[in-house]
Amino acid sequence: MTYISECGYCHETQFTGWYSKSAPRDMYGRIDRDYSDRRPVAYCSEEHRDAADALRESAAAAAVALGELLVEAPEWLPPVNQWEAYEDGDTWSLSASFRGADDLGESVRHARLQKIAAASGRPIEETGGIVRARFAWHGVEAAVWYLRPSKQWVTPDRCATCPTALAGTGTPFVRLGEGDTEAPVICLPCRDRMQAAWIASHDSAVSNLPLKVVAELNDLRARLAGMANPPRDVFLAMYDGAEPELFTTVEAAREFCDDVAKIDAHGRYWDWTVNEFGVHLQFWAHPDDDRPISETSGSVTALVVQGDEVRPVNETLVKAREAAAGMLAADTGEHRPMWRVIITDSESPTGVAPVCTAEDSGEHHVIADFPGGPIPDPEGVYDCCPDPQFDTYSTILAPYLVELLNADTEGGEVA
Repeated sequence: MTYISECGYCHETQFTGWYSKSAPRDMYGRIDRDYSDRRPVAYCSEEHRDAADALRESAAAAAVALGELLVEAPEWLPPVNQWEAYEDGDTWSLSASFRGADDLGESVRHARLQKIAAASGRPIEETGGIVRARFAWHGVEAAVWYLRPSKQWVTPDRCATCPTALAGTGTPFVRLGEGDTEAPVICLPCRDRMQAAWIASHDSAVSNLPLKVVAELNDLRARLAGMANPPRDVFLAMYDGAEPELFTTVEAAREFCDDVAKIDAHGRYWDWTVNEFGVHLQFWAHPDDDRPISETSGSVTALVVQGDEVRPVNETLVKAREAAAGMLAADTGEHRPMWRVIITDSESPTGVAPVCTAEDSGEHHVIADFPGGPIPDPEGVYDCCPDPQFDTYSTILAPYLVELLNADTEGGEVA
């Protein structure tokens, strides 16, 4: 009999005249009349009837596979919290979360799932922060997974080293270190100035300054050699679109940037500030209350000229280096440890940490249960590794910071 009812598969109300293959039939092979009169579950098409039957069979197979897993799990399967059977399209599958995954490092968690991937011949999947390894068990699809935590970063209102507005402005910026509020956030021009200051602080890298500036510095050094009381400082004035200039006073250097800013002003006002690195920064100011709006790209950096050496004047950096040396001595036993890149929870080499100097550290830095045998883990973090350990969230910035820190270490001990 055909009725108008809800299809047992697609759940749409229409003519339903197909019943399960297991429905009782009469001697002629027709659906039993008494059975159909009771209005059992029916289907709108033969295809939907067959799909529903297959789904019931899949559910039964999943139950059998789950029982086998609970009785005797394979040795390559890590401990799980609990197994769940769920409907996955036209079939039933099994799923479980990796027990204790939150207490393990990313490299260890990944290595455990890699055992499943090696046994099943399928790659590890990652979707929306869920890391999953799939396998088949007694013909039923199963998976073990763990959730990789994500962080919601907070963008501050302004750059940490200049008055440039950041939040909601679309201004590009970089974050130095980890932490949602503690990590300094700076705009790209400040990042470029920090790099320029680092370059200028190394004798062998002075040639990376503009050729015009290098020529003037060489000429200045030659002239200072014959003076009884040579000036201690010179000032490098820079403004996008203008040639860098050297001046003997900060006032003259600022005046140079002021003259260039007049061209870009178009009725706007500007002022100056000095950031924590000792760099003088020019900024556009609000006409009513002089509050900073954004940078003009003008800057003045003080340089100390001593013989053949040129380096930025940065008393703040000296004090910061001494404070860091004291902290590192307490954490690592050394004022100036060597540094290395580490793999963090992001599963990428984006972190920075001191080189582990614990006794027999080479024996500890090993993934012991890696498929195919133990392998060294030079970028891993273990209980023997000293603090601080922080994430830059950049595979480019992490090795750069390591090079900076190691260059500082090789410069000598803090007095």
